[in-house]
Amino acid sequence: MQMFDHSVDLTKDIARPFFYVEAMEDQRKTKANGGVPVFYDQVMVRIKIPGSRDEVTRPLEEADKRRWPVQWGQYEKGIKQQLDGVPLAEFATATAAERATLEQMGCQTIEQVAGLGDDVVGRLRLTALKRKADAFVKLRKEMGNTGQLLSEIEALKKRIEELESGKNTEAVVSERDGGDGVQPAVSVSEHDEPKPRRKKADSAS
Repeated sequence: MQMFDHSVDLTKDIARPFFYVEAMEDQRKTKANGGVPVFYDQVMVRIKIPGSRDEVTRPLEEADKRRWPVQWGQYEKGIKQQLDGVPLAEFATATAAERATLEQMGCQTIEQVAGLGDDVVGRLRLTALKRKADAFVKLRKEMGNTGQLLSEIEALKKRIEELESGKNTEAVVSERDGGDGVQPAVSVSEHDEPKPRRKKADSAS
């Protein structure tokens, strides 16, 4: 599952962009070419506002790249454009029928539902759903902050264990070498020296 930065308030801009390329006719070059159409590639953006039937389609503006950096980056890399936020499929407090209604309205994430304007909520009677979305987003942010804190604690514990393991290893080596870093010489007792083997007497003698 894709991971999101829960510190960013995604309910402030619920517009849903889609970047694509459209062939546009260059009227001037077409005229200069004797009426034979000459086309060029124009990057377009299609903007859909959840809860509204209106849709805006226009040429790309530089401000669009800053407004939707994630989707623009996905477009440049040639990958599927997805919205930031939690998909409606994970909206556990909403029923299947309610999620279907939200999808029909153009909502794709819970943050979009939480960011719906009061006029849309009142007109479509979505007050209860918006409250659920608000509560979900708030809880998600709290869980995100808690999860980050737990990860930092686990990383600290692991580092402490590594340091303790290193100290234990140094202590064992120190005991073996007497603390001076020199391994003691191993003496061999004369009783441990191998004795020469006697030759067996010749059976013929």
